[in-house]
Amino acid sequence: MKRATVKVEAYLLEVEEYLYSVPSSSRAEIILKLKQKINEELEAHPERSIDAVLSDFGSPKKVAKVQAHKMGYKAKKKTSWLKRFFLWSFFLFFAFCLSMFAFFHWFTPIVDFNDKDGGISFFGGAIQFDDIDGDIQFGTTVINNDSQISSFSGSKNLADKNIQNINILFYNGSFTLKTSEDSTLSWQCEADSSIQNQFLGAPSPEQVELNFSKSDNTKCEIFIPKGQTTYLNGQQGKVILSQAQFNLTGKVESGHLEVSPADEVDYRYNFSVSNGIIDDFQSSSNEKAYLIKFHIANGKISFN
Repeated sequence: MKRATVKVEAYLLEVEEYLYSVPSSSRAEIILKLKQKINEELEAHPERSIDAVLSDFGSPKKVAKVQAHKMGYKAKKKTSWLKRFFLWSFFLFFAFCLSMFAFFHWFTPIVDFNDKDGGISFFGGAIQFDDIDGDIQFGTTVINNDSQISSFSGSKNLADKNIQNINILFYNGSFTLKTSEDSTLSWQCEADSSIQNQFLGAPSPEQVELNFSKSDNTKCEIFIPKGQTTYLNGQQGKVILSQAQFNLTGKVESGHLEVSPADEVDYRYNFSVSNGIIDDFQSSSNEKAYLIKFHIANGKISFN
């Protein structure tokens, strides 16, 4: 009898679990009436087993569904916090995967190079950079400043000035770096006319700075004295290193470095690209070789 009572209570408990959506007072009434009916059936037919009697009533889920429907509710089992956590985690993971799929479907490839036209595109063409003209295009908007561009040139003799570093800063543009025939630093540029008399500076007695960062679009050919250490830092652009005989350390967020080494000149290369490609370069083991160190976050470093 005790065993039968345990089975009945377990049965009623499972029915109650499926009545989670029903108000507690109504839920208690359903369970009480159901218990009375089960007991009446057991007393009327003592020869029958408890399992047979409960089977006649139906599964706990079916009983709860019928009783809840009579009272205008839908049978629903309470979800445990662990199950809810799993379901929400799965939903968030699915949403993340779906968003990543959409992102890579619409914005791939991340970086693409067009050697024929001299351009680089990012995120499936959402952002395009013309490394010939130095223009940047976001969708249908082109960033340049041709209407305010002016041409200018100049030079600065670095002989006997104990200059240790040349710093070149820019926002967007195209720069060709070559070796000067003497100790003169010279430049031929096209840039925003407003910086024409402001770009040349000297942060310290040992440094010379060419700062084009306030120009939206700059094109320069710069001649650097042989053996001079040069630092270059820019946002977007193309840098052409032509037959360099000087040390260069550079960093560009998005763009292209094109290297044309001088004949019979040794170089030590240290290149890195976060998203993009790097051609194969052969570094010299000569400790006196010129150091060319360059990092591009998005773009390419190529050998010409």
